[in-house]
Amino acid sequence: MKQQKIAFYNPPFPRIKSFYEMIDLAVEYGLPAVEGFCHMELTEPDVEAAKKIRAYADEKGIVFCCFSVYADLVGEDSEAQIERMKGFTDVAAILGSPFIHHTVIITNDHARLTPENKEKLFYKGIDGIRQVYDYAATLGVRAVYEDQAFVYNGLEGFSRLLAEVDRDIGVVADLGNICQMEEEIQPIIRRFPDKIVHVHIKDMKWSKTKAPDSDCTWPTWQGNWVKEVEIGQGDVNFDECFALLKEIGYDGYYGLEYFAKSDDSPAIDEALEKLHNWLA
Repeated sequence: MKQQKIAFYNPPFPRIKSFYEMIDLAVEYGLPAVEGFCHMELTEPDVEAAKKIRAYADEKGIVFCCFSVYADLVGEDSEAQIERMKGFTDVAAILGSPFIHHTVIITNDHARLTPENKEKLFYKGIDGIRQVYDYAATLGVRAVYEDQAFVYNGLEGFSRLLAEVDRDIGVVADLGNICQMEEEIQPIIRRFPDKIVHVHIKDMKWSKTKAPDSDCTWPTWQGNWVKEVEIGQGDVNFDECFALLKEIGYDGYYGLEYFAKSDDSPAIDEALEKLHNWLA
């Protein structure tokens, strides 16, 4: 039986304190891969730490299917952020990750996104993406991007990104992020079937009011709220998403991205059971 391509994505699990523990967790659950993130030993680019982590992953038979970074390429320190991203691309290459994935614009502030300013941020972000992509290409790593925040989110915003960037960037279909636009991911999957190289498994629930426990709650573009919830408990239509991904012939990894509380084992078990069933 073919092994399902499921990966643990580092941010969800607060009990994990190192990449070594993350790799061990993947082994424990019988998964083939992990998706790295810019924290723990790799909060900042560190090639020596990356070499040691890669050696441990190889020993355990675990691959890095992607490396993701939290970055803002449009702020006052954009040049420094781009250099930081190049450093993380070095890390991704050492880890053997085929992809470097990063955010571009970190803002949920509607006041900042006036039509004029949103347009400026859009093109400044495009310039940063091109620089990261071109550097990554020299290392044999592909820069990939997801539907994220407000500027590059939703079918219209993300389509415009792919039309304007003038690079062969890959698409990360984040099944939950698009809820910030009060849309669903299926139209993006249908629009760019040949571009999707990675998938983030995340669930969100819409609400007219902000949840009291606001750790994982974000505003929507329309002025409402979305809260991250356990897989299968929100508004993402996973049955339809997985059927559609199968229809387009998607054969990449599925990164489980759930921001669990400290007692996360039941949530992990339940999420993996659902994922195995969807992928079966």
